[in-house]
Amino acid sequence: MRPHLELLRHPDVTPLVSQLNANPELWNRQTIRQSYPGSAHADTKCIFIRGPLGFTPELYFNDLGSVDYREEQCALPAAMELVDYVCSMLGVTELGRVLIVKLKAGSAVTPHVDEGRYADHFTRLHIVLTSNPRCVNVTGGRVDHWKPGSVWWFNHKLKHFAINDGKTDRIHMIVDVVMPDLRDSLSPQS
Repeated sequence: MRPHLELLRHPDVTPLVSQLNANPELWNRQTIRQSYPGSAHADTKCIFIRGPLGFTPELYFNDLGSVDYREEQCALPAAMELVDYVCSMLGVTELGRVLIVKLKAGSAVTPHVDEGRYADHFTRLHIVLTSNPRCVNVTGGRVDHWKPGSVWWFNHKLKHFAINDGKTDRIHMIVDVVMPDLRDSLSPQS
């Protein structure tokens, strides 16, 4: 199976990047993802647009429900507009969590595999909002640079990590979805 696949190019990410720049306080509202002991995401900051019903390990890893984080959605209206556009283009049938993740300059997401019932149910998309040439994503041993304005599926059940050796932050929007048509794109003959 492929470790990752570019699904779309050039959705307009500019409005969301502008809104993020205008609302820097949002990065410090929810810190559990990066501060949880042993987290692979210690060098990140995130903004939940849609998230778990609670931040207990049981809910985070095993509950399939997601709730809208209305305050963040109001401050960043372009986030759900972009999600809606991507979902309509890709035939998404169910939307899970949506979060925006900043990987700080000179930092890394350490190697890990996403686990639990939630990760088994949803597939993961990354919408690249900002990056630099010294950012790489590694999935199942395959190394790639994902450019801003691209949408990627990756197999979060394989060991994966990211490195930002650049001087600017890398920002991705992570969108968890159920997308039945993806199976055709990932078949060995495609």
